[in-house]
Amino acid sequence: MVEDKRERVANYHKNTVKTFVELMGAAGLKGMQDITRSHVYRRVSLTAMYTFEEIFPSVRPGSFISGTIPEKYKADYTYASEERWGIHTVGSWSDDNTKEKVEVAQTASDNTI
Repeated sequence: MVEDKRERVANYHKNTVKTFVELMGAAGLKGMQDITRSHVYRRVSLTAMYTFEEIFPSVRPGSFISGTIPEKYKADYTYASEERWGIHTVGSWSDDNTKEKVEVAQTASDNTI
């Protein structure tokens, strides 16, 4: 049984690598280092697919320091805190201290830019 599984896993790996190389060639890529977020798609619903670049936009080095933060990351950056880790609930669905959290986040944003 173990021998059979070992052979099946080896064949699966071999075929996966072969198919990956074929896909890279079809995309006009010369090597793995040429793959970018724009080449990888994620289905987010039955009718929509987005590239990883659309979901997780690239950030230029120094953007957060200079204040030129991509729109997609502005809310996360605004609510980021050295004091705690995790998701901060902000918005009308939050029933605890919403106004206070927004004020704290705006103050933090004003102080960093």
